[in-house]
Amino acid sequence: RTHSPLTTLVIGLATLAAAAATALAVATGSDWPNPGRIGAVALAVIGVGLLIGGFLRKGYGLLVVAGPLAGFVILASLVGSLDLNSENMGDRTWVPLTAADIDPAYSGGFGSFTLDLRNVTLTEDKTVDVSGQFGEVVVLLPPGMNVENHCTAQFGDAQCLPDGLDGGADGTDGHVLTLNADIRFGSMEVRRG
Repeated sequence: RTHSPLTTLVIGLATLAAAAATALAVATGSDWPNPGRIGAVALAVIGVGLLIGGFLRKGYGLLVVAGPLAGFVILASLVGSLDLNSENMGDRTWVPLTAADIDPAYSGGFGSFTLDLRNVTLTEDKTVDVSGQFGEVVVLLPPGMNVENHCTAQFGDAQCLPDGLDGGADGTDGHVLTLNADIRFGSMEVRRG
């Protein structure tokens, strides 16, 4: 029985397609060809090879490559684009001292991220988005701050304040902080201080 070169040819073409997509990303500086999409390009070439192999009754070795590559594409799509600079990795703590110091958004990639609002007294209504991709996100609030939090953990655990407006120790009069907190893989915690 002769060995079919279909498997080797298709894997080579998939590698070249992934390399071309990576070169395009580097040359243009575009964010569109992220790792998930580059893997999808290679997976599409493997898929065409499997279709051709199905008609020719050859190329069964492509199944060994297609499974792990499909798993990578799915995981990379869930994770999204990661910014791996040093500011998004490790342990970070943000400590604004006044309402004016509060940024509209805080985010982290890998690590433990803490937004400490315990020293802030709201002088106006504020909305803050806090997000993390892998690890832990903690938001610390003062006892009397009015907060409406919206927490989500895609793959992990979220322990937040009750739904709706939570006034803390002194009731619900005054300005409100709307907190949108999200973690992809890990834990999210919103607690008073």
